[in-house]
Amino acid sequence: DLEADLKREKCRAKSNFTKAKNKVLFLIDQQEKPDHREIQEACIKMDDRMDSAMDVMTNLSELYARNKEKQMNDKVILEMEKLDEEYSATHTAARHYIEAQKETCSPLTY
Repeated sequence: DLEADLKREKCRAKSNFTKAKNKVLFLIDQQEKPDHREIQEACIKMDDRMDSAMDVMTNLSELYARNKEKQMNDKVILEMEKLDEEYSATHTAARHYIEAQKETCSPLTY
């Protein structure tokens, strides 16, 4: 059943995204500040996981739209919006961290 397969895949993809997002947040919050490259690598992984989750959820949304299941489609769209908000907030936090780290590491110029 396509719907059941997509739901399982969505669950896996969202879980993988959440793990990647939490890794970025963990690195930012560490006492010992990691190198900005490590944060960038974690963000790239998060980006990939976000793309995968959104692809699966888009497929599920399209399935519900084709089957005229408006309530289920609306639910998936809300999940996508929430995931996008989490992604954006984490990406912004990582960008601020990297910018702050670069400022503290850059040599003084006279």
